[in-house]
Amino acid sequence: MKKRGEVFLPFFILFLLASANTYASQTLYSLIEKSQILDKRLTQLEQKLANIEKKLMGVSSIHWKEDRKRITLSDLKKGYELISKRKYKEAIRCFKKVLKENPRYAFFAYYNLGYIYAQFKDYLKAAKYFEESLRIKEDKDVYYNLAVIYLHYLNNPQRAQDYYLKYLSKK
Repeated sequence: MKKRGEVFLPFFILFLLASANTYASQTLYSLIEKSQILDKRLTQLEQKLANIEKKLMGVSSIHWKEDRKRITLSDLKKGYELISKRKYKEAIRCFKKVLKENPRYAFFAYYNLGYIYAQFKDYLKAAKYFEESLRIKEDKDVYYNLAVIYLHYLNNPQRAQDYYLKYLSKK
């Protein structure tokens, strides 16, 4: 005959095992729930990161544009310095680079190219570049330069007169 303690011991072990399984299963469910919550949070954070990266790309492109603008301005400034030193061929490269890099400053580049070609006595090219500058912006000095070039060097008094009248009409 079994004693009361002998029957109780296996039952107690089974009870402990069942309790442990219940605790383990509850812990497992809890871990699964936490994992799902963490997955959702991770997805949200990844979306926020993607949005931040897009914004940063926009900011970096703005900085790139600003850097490009600075480079163009330094080329423009260098071109002016080269003109003052009468290094016209080097200045031409600077102004053509400005035209290629940033059309925003095309008026100044065209105007200065017109001036340089007038110094070279290549009046056809000078007139061409001065006229290009007028397509961008009307300018009294450009009208005057073109009037002089067409009158004295290109033997076209009618065109010279047209440009001179535009020069007089500008304030």
